Amino acid sequence: MLDISENRLFGSIASDFNLSSVSYLYMQKNAFSGSIPSSLFESFELITLDLRENKFSGNIDPRWFNDHSALRFLLLSGNHLQGHIPNQLCRLQNLGLLDLSHNRLNGSIPSCFTSLTLWRKVEIDWKDFISWYGQHVPSDGFYNYDSSITMEEESSGLASLEVTHEVEFTMKNRFESYKGYPLGKVAGLDLSDNELTGEIPSKIGDLQGIIALNLSYNLLSGPIPKSFSNLKEIESLDLSHNNLSGQIPPQLTQLNYLEVFNVAHNNLSGSIPDQAQFGSFNESDYEGNPYLCGQLIKKSCTDEPIPPPLASIEKEDDNESSIDMVAFCWSFVGSYATTIMALIMILWINSYWRSEEAISS
Repeated sequence: MLDISENRLFGSIASDFNLSSVSYLYMQKNAFSGSIPSSLFESFELITLDLRENKFSGNIDPRWFNDHSALRFLLLSGNHLQGHIPNQLCRLQNLGLLDLSHNRLNGSIPSCFTSLTLWRKVEIDWKDFISWYGQHVPSDGFYNYDSSITMEEESSGLASLEVTHEVEFTMKNRFESYKGYPLGKVAGLDLSDNELTGEIPSKIGDLQGIIALNLSYNLLSGPIPKSFSNLKEIESLDLSHNNLSGQIPPQLTQLNYLEVFNVAHNNLSGSIPDQAQFGSFNESDYEGNPYLCGQLIKKSCTDEPIPPPLASIEKEDDNESSIDMVAFCWSFVGSYATTIMALIMILWINSYWRSEEAISS
């Protein structure tokens, strides 16, 4: 384990920085800058990489990821990363937590996230998690996990050194710290506060093992996928501050563990579901959607106007613009002709009076 977090370290990291024997790397909350070197990802033993809240820039390099990686927690939020999210990231089959929030990433959300094994599992086998840490599972099936990793010095006979393995992640609108056995059950994806565009892939609904999904503060459009009703384990779903349209799928009321649901500041319309846990959400979770209605926000659905389809609005705007152009052309021709006629009349009258004056003189 290498932990140099929360210091005043700055500058770039050498491209040949050798971490082949490191499994847990914490470098968050410093002032590191430049691009993230590929050498940080070369270790097949690396499980946690936390680079949050630095000044790293550049793109997410597809060469960082390979099929043999053990990386489970990748935290890159609060930097200046830009460009697309590469599909090669989906090669991290052991990935449990991915935090790319508060960057400048653009493009669409990769649909290949559905290939990540842990996010597709409805339940994570606790015995698999313990064996992943190299711990012994008793034959009676019970295990008391103390949230620490035991590291023993074999040659010197020193007492065992306990080092706490801890990961921070935003869950249910709170910044939480997870460690020990609960950490193995946390599966989350945070892409908030970027510049992502396009529709939300319906295949994201196949991530039945995911607990937290945050896509807020982006430029996403289109409807909320009905397939989100398959997110059986989800507890926190934040889609606020986007350009989503259409209705809130009533199938989402089947999400029994959902505690946080936020779709504020979109272009959603129709009635708000009020069955099951949806009756406990706050009015602020739906604000900024003028065409939503329902008892929770104190708007009757019978009196609410139906938003016109976007296609018809665009067509109407095109027709109005074409009519305006025709009117402009005719008015310009008329004004031009009138001006010419007035000049001709002025010149004719002026020449007539001059000829009259010449005759009289």
